[in-house]
Amino acid sequence: MLKHIKKTFLPVMLCLVLCTCTACTSRSKEETETSETETEISKTETETSETETETSKTETESAVSAYRNVLRKIRQNHMYPGSDTEFTEFDWEESLSIYYAIVDVTQDGIKELLLDFDYDSGPDGGITVYTYDPNAPTLVHEIGGFFTFSRFYDNGIVEEDISHGSPYGGPYSTAGAADPNTFWPYQVWSYQADDASYTQIGFVTDWNKKEWADSIDGFSSFPDSADKDHDGIVYLLTNAKGKETAIDAADLKKWVDSYRKGAKEIPITYQRLK
Repeated sequence: MLKHIKKTFLPVMLCLVLCTCTACTSRSKEETETSETETEISKTETETSETETETSKTETESAVSAYRNVLRKIRQNHMYPGSDTEFTEFDWEESLSIYYAIVDVTQDGIKELLLDFDYDSGPDGGITVYTYDPNAPTLVHEIGGFFTFSRFYDNGIVEEDISHGSPYGGPYSTAGAADPNTFWPYQVWSYQADDASYTQIGFVTDWNKKEWADSIDGFSSFPDSADKDHDGIVYLLTNAKGKETAIDAADLKKWVDSYRKGAKEIPITYQRLK
């Protein structure tokens, strides 16, 4: 009997071992093929990423080269970029200074050209932003009219200080915009990547009751109801549709937080065009 069981048991065990080995071999083959496929996908993604990086690098180099040409033409011909307008009203060496920076303020991987026209005889002419169009190697004017104290953020927001300060907040001071402790009226722009342009989203100025007790357009008197902290100061916020609202400091902070969204200011160093 024992001999019969051994004869029957051994072939069955051998069969099971062979089946198990076959299954392992089959599974190992499938895993190898899957691994090779994943490797190929990874390789393709890497090659695509490298191609995109090279393209971006080429576009950046082309942009910088184009900007250098613009700067040379400005220096040689004393003309605004993309126009036939000369700087005839000002003496180039004494009254007009031009500062420039080449930096990616729109955060799209392509650097922009920022020009700051600084007149000694009056207020600054503002910062103008140009971007390079890789599809047609030309400079596209994005937005002009910025003043020297403009802040660019890495979410496409620009805060542009107004040249003459608040008409209702106190005496005019040329240093006001540079003083972080002094409120300075400003307008806010948001970069739209789909058409490479800026859209204005608001404007804000302050109203100091001690400095201006009279009525102003849209308000018959100082809006005490909006002055929640009773410090005699409110902020006049004008939205993109032109509607003006008096708000307090806490509401101003909420508005600022709503468009900055934790974005960081982009550091910009300007160089004088010589």
